[in-house]
Amino acid sequence: MTQESLDDEKLENWIAYKRDIVSLYRNGGINRNEYTLYLHLRLTCNAYGICTTNLETIKSDLFPKLKGVNYIEKLVLSLKRKRLIWFKDRRGCRGSFEIHFGDFILPDKKIKKLDKYFEDNLVRGEEKTQEPLESEVSTKPMSVSQNLNEGKKALIESFSMDGGTNQVRSCNNNKDKEKDNENIDD
Repeated sequence: MTQESLDDEKLENWIAYKRDIVSLYRNGGINRNEYTLYLHLRLTCNAYGICTTNLETIKSDLFPKLKGVNYIEKLVLSLKRKRLIWFKDRRGCRGSFEIHFGDFILPDKKIKKLDKYFEDNLVRGEEKTQEPLESEVSTKPMSVSQNLNEGKKALIESFSMDGGTNQVRSCNNNKDKEKDNENIDD
């Protein structure tokens, strides 16, 4: 092949990886299975850094000896917690879902970032906490009555139906009682 033919050849089916994924693996930031899962899912992305998959497919492709998909769900959530991937919160483990990858070169030569996805939704276990202005827990001891009879009386009063004198409107109103009373007197 000549240099001219190499320059004219288009790069159609290439995916560029950010180099820090290998460093993250080597430094223990992710384990071997997370690393393998990340690489596999990234290879199956479309041109916009989105992989549509489901847990059963991942299991059959990467971990065929596993009996269930719980371990795969754990790996996917771990990668999300480490902000390497993002997907919408979902219930259950069935059905396909979209996994978004960051640091992905888009067709318009821009690099896709995941920051916008993580601003709105916090991953479970990660909370932005602010220091409270005052103590959240009261430092004053609450005065609680140790008398069992007082507590029992308060409980009975809270469930008592005698407290209110609200009249209820129904089909049995006072006129019906008066008619019945008139007939009894006769």
